[in-house]
Amino acid sequence: DAKLAERDTRHRKAGESREVSGDFSMDLRYNLMLALRKLAEHDGDLPSAEEANKIAQQITMQNSTYKDIISQRMDINKLVQQLKSK
Repeated sequence: DAKLAERDTRHRKAGESREVSGDFSMDLRYNLMLALRKLAEHDGDLPSAEEANKIAQQITMQNSTYKDIISQRMDINKLVQQLKSK
């Protein structure tokens, strides 16, 4: 989906900016993770699911109480396993 891909690109560029503060950076990475998850679910895209999983792991290591990161990480991990088994 073009809208998801465009949003993903915007989130990546913003997340790579050196001028982004800590909390804002965490929000960007979280939103990028969500966009990648949606892309993976919508298109069955394993690389997007794996990247979302990697971001979820990083956020969890940095702050395991951030939003719903634990349940997101578990759901994304299941998605990765489902896509790998196809």
